[in-house]
Amino acid sequence: MMVSKNDTAQYIERRCTVDTKILKSVLVRNGDNVTALAGKMGMSTAALYRRIKGDTEFSAKEIRMFKQIYGLTGEEIDTIFFAN
Repeated sequence: MMVSKNDTAQYIERRCTVDTKILKSVLVRNGDNVTALAGKMGMSTAALYRRIKGDTEFSAKEIRMFKQIYGLTGEEIDTIFFAN
């Protein structure tokens, strides 16, 4: 699954506000946890927790990776990472 540069630019323009309940439900649905996702994304568990808590923002690249790892749609990504 490829993410276009337009999708990436769209993510960069909006502030990332993570819906942690939905993100964690995606992990559970796929038999993963935060530690497993951190490994798949090439970051430490602590770094991923900081992003989930909102202490640090997810980069556009990290959001694309999450989308690709779990085969999510753009709408699902918007719901998870750009919650209001």
